[in-house]
Amino acid sequence: MKQGRKRHKQAPLTLESKLLFIIRIGVKNDMHPTTRKFLYSLRLRRIFSGVFVKANERTVKILQRVQPYVTYGYPNLKSVKDLIYKKGLGKIEKQRVPLTDNNIIEQELGKYGILCIEDIVNEVAIVGPHFKEVTSFLSLHTQQDRNSTEGKEKA
Repeated sequence: MKQGRKRHKQAPLTLESKLLFIIRIGVKNDMHPTTRKFLYSLRLRRIFSGVFVKANERTVKILQRVQPYVTYGYPNLKSVKDLIYKKGLGKIEKQRVPLTDNNIIEQELGKYGILCIEDIVNEVAIVGPHFKEVTSFLSLHTQQDRNSTEGKEKA
């Protein structure tokens, strides 16, 4: 007698906040091409890369499709601030530059009234009117898996 695979029922995703933080965690080579496209649409091309996104119905549907490969949460102001200050990088001419100087931010985002790192934190945390521009400028530093560096000697 054949038994079909038992499909586990998942709890439906709910929108608790307007902001989501998503990190890609899965390392699977046998990923369906559609799933890979969804991950790329979320700007999650590398393992352990993170991104801030607006929480809406479209995002929830995408998260349901890529749930085995990502983890996500609803960050508060303190978490957003810590992530941007510690791991934040800016994209300038396809180069990732550390956010050490407010002049860099003013040159790239000054036309939107964003002049410093605190303005970036505020815009992301409250999902402001220029959220899309700020998150496309912002690139979070990719974390390295601890297990991949264990047992390796430093040169």
